[in-house]
Amino acid sequence: MADIKQVFVCSAPRSGSTFLDMLLGGHSHVASLGEFSYLGKVLALNETCGCGSTVRDCENWALVFDRVAADKGIDLRQDPYALWQWDTRAMRVIDHQQQTRAYLLASKLRGAWLNLREKPANPIRRAMPLPPRLSQGLQHCLYLYDVLGAVWGKQILIDSSKNLFKALQVYRARPASTRIILLARDGRGVLYSRRKSGMPAAKSIDAWAKYYTRAQQVLQHVPSEAKMLVQYERLATDTEQALNELCTFLKVPYEPKMLQLESGVRHVVNGNQNTKTNRAGGIKLDEAWRNNLSQADLDYFQNVAGSLNATLGYTS
Repeated sequence: MADIKQVFVCSAPRSGSTFLDMLLGGHSHVASLGEFSYLGKVLALNETCGCGSTVRDCENWALVFDRVAADKGIDLRQDPYALWQWDTRAMRVIDHQQQTRAYLLASKLRGAWLNLREKPANPIRRAMPLPPRLSQGLQHCLYLYDVLGAVWGKQILIDSSKNLFKALQVYRARPASTRIILLARDGRGVLYSRRKSGMPAAKSIDAWAKYYTRAQQVLQHVPSEAKMLVQYERLATDTEQALNELCTFLKVPYEPKMLQLESGVRHVVNGNQNTKTNRAGGIKLDEAWRNNLSQADLDYFQNVAGSLNATLGYTS
């Protein structure tokens, strides 16, 4: 059996990362964590686990909390952010006591530092240390990975927290046992989805373009054998073959039961609530943009983001 221990899923929002996480979590050697960086928020707000219970009351998560209490004397139910992992920004369900303006400003400044630190042409990158807050958070994350693998008896953990910089630092800390999956979605579909709601074309693809442009920058620091590009559309339409290829990448045998999302239990935190609770439906691929996106919008997209889309494998 391979020595891969943690797999980090990176994707822009609403690209199917929860679906991918849960598919992989159907493997007997794998556990889905969901957007693990949000564990503190999930505990603070008493949110639901993928099993249907709250994370506070989930028997599987209780094994983790009990081990942490025994190891460190920390009760995560009472002090949810004691083992804070990385900067996050919740957009819908928000813990306003934690996600304050001061927190968001500090997070933005740390993000700017990381962005400068990882620029390929930066000659002083090695002289720019990881911010102490993030360095401590990384150690918390790695410790929790170890606890989870031990108490859940799983070889591989899937963390779909999406943050590219966290993924890179986890890889740098444990290069032999870390793999990164970049999950992409055709930018034209994103453009069409936003344009339907009346959003201007430029704003419609801004976040998508920024994320995948940054992904090109950040993930170039990871060797090809440790990363894999997966397309949302192929995952939705040719799921079995896509999972076969992912299992080969992760060096585990393919198991047909991975396709049965409705069976088994996934103890994921945060992530897309509908995907977690309505598992029998899977992904409903929507490529309405092919027939309904205006020529003007198609031309605009091609001019500003066509080359980026092509690097993600979308050439037609």
